[in-house]
Amino acid sequence: MKIKAVTFEVILKLVGIVVGLVVAWLLLYLFTDAAGETKVILTLITTCATLLIIESVRISQKTQEQSLKIQEQNERLCDLSRVLSEKSLTEAKRAALLQAAQRQLKDSQLFQAWLELLWAIERSYQSTNYIPSSEIYEHGYGKCALSIQTVKKEVRDIPITKIFICNNDNEHQEISKTMKIQKDAGFTVRHIPYDKIFKHAHLQPEKHGVETIDFAIFDSETVLLWFLDPKTRLPVGGRILIGTDNVSRYIKFFNMLFQESTPFAA
Repeated sequence: MKIKAVTFEVILKLVGIVVGLVVAWLLLYLFTDAAGETKVILTLITTCATLLIIESVRISQKTQEQSLKIQEQNERLCDLSRVLSEKSLTEAKRAALLQAAQRQLKDSQLFQAWLELLWAIERSYQSTNYIPSSEIYEHGYGKCALSIQTVKKEVRDIPITKIFICNNDNEHQEISKTMKIQKDAGFTVRHIPYDKIFKHAHLQPEKHGVETIDFAIFDSETVLLWFLDPKTRLPVGGRILIGTDNVSRYIKFFNMLFQESTPFAA
């Protein structure tokens, strides 16, 4: 930008010199019979007028450039104010959520907590998914959650990792579309059979102090638990966990599931 401005000024000055010389030559040619002093005066007046015109163009150009810079700065300030406002709002909501940590959440509160915690993530998001896909990603809150995750991935490149837990091959086929959509969004997507978790001694949830196999980890510092109905696998409540000991148990269990799971291949 600076180089362009300098080049523009140099061109203007060269044009001024050329125009002045041309005008001077024309005056000398047209007023051959005029007195020498008259020729000089006419030449000076014309040259000054030309320089004034060129200077006004240069000033106009600089004014326009400064106006654009001011406009850009104002836009950046507006964007910054909006971001800070949104961040403050999100942090306030997150703080309110964390005050409810360790307390039981109703299913209606669970979905709202999920969305608010998703908005607040800044570094990473890991989750398991044992709720039937048709009961979560085909509903409003599930679509909203997926949209938030997608934005976080696309805009801030936050790693999103999912492990889908399936009861059988038929269910795996049913959720393949959901897994493909999320993989195409840039998420790391894996899957594991439900039976495999409980047949492996080292994967037993109760041995790791894990209350449910359906949970989400936000920035490695907050865990949202989903308590599911044993028959329908639909959420009946949940809980928010904070604190190093609580969170580390679920991070460790998630990493073990990750190692035993299979990458999704479309």
